[in-house]
Amino acid sequence: MSIHNFEILEPADDRTLSAGVAARLRADILNGVLAPGSRLAMTDLTKRYGAGMSPVREALSRLLGEGLVQTEGQRGFRVAAMSREDFSEIVMLRQMVEETGVRAAIEKGDEEWEASLVAAFHVLERRLAVLLERETEEALAAYEDAHRRFHFAIIAGAGSARLSRMQQRLYEEARRYRLLFYRKHVAGSAIDFAESGAIHRKILDAVLARDGDRAADILRGHVTLIEDFDSDD
Repeated sequence: MSIHNFEILEPADDRTLSAGVAARLRADILNGVLAPGSRLAMTDLTKRYGAGMSPVREALSRLLGEGLVQTEGQRGFRVAAMSREDFSEIVMLRQMVEETGVRAAIEKGDEEWEASLVAAFHVLERRLAVLLERETEEALAAYEDAHRRFHFAIIAGAGSARLSRMQQRLYEEARRYRLLFYRKHVAGSAIDFAESGAIHRKILDAVLARDGDRAADILRGHVTLIEDFDSDD
């Protein structure tokens, strides 16, 4: 299966022009169409995405906040670079945020939160079943979207908008590395999606059992599953 044109699914309420440009630009960065470190000239972007300067600037600002774009002082923007050091830092910070978040969610989350988490897991399981049946780009994109929503649902129980924002930004920064890993290995069956599904079940069970230590331990290992990133590949 080739996933060089991985479709990034965005929330249904992102309907503004700038959000549309951001979604397309994000997909091009995550798919490697726009290479790490490449310059993002405003004139090129307005032509590429058929939008004016204002929505393009807003889109760049949005992706700057997600860590996918970097500024060059007065010289404009570039696609954020990728490196093993950057990946290691993202993993370390994700571990800290995910562990802190799941413990807080277990302490503060109510029955409504539990129900939303179970619902998110149900969608994740259904999309995993489709992916295991047919490893297509569409199935993988749908699974990735459900995976993101499941992880966000966990931390939502903590009731901290700031913590959720930190989690979401780090997740988006890690997603670029994860999709690179998919492109390198999925065709060779190096990714065991069934095993990943079992891990998510263990996370859910630990959370519902209100076992903070176990949930944190599983999440800590889960965010380090992709270990062979090589920026030169």
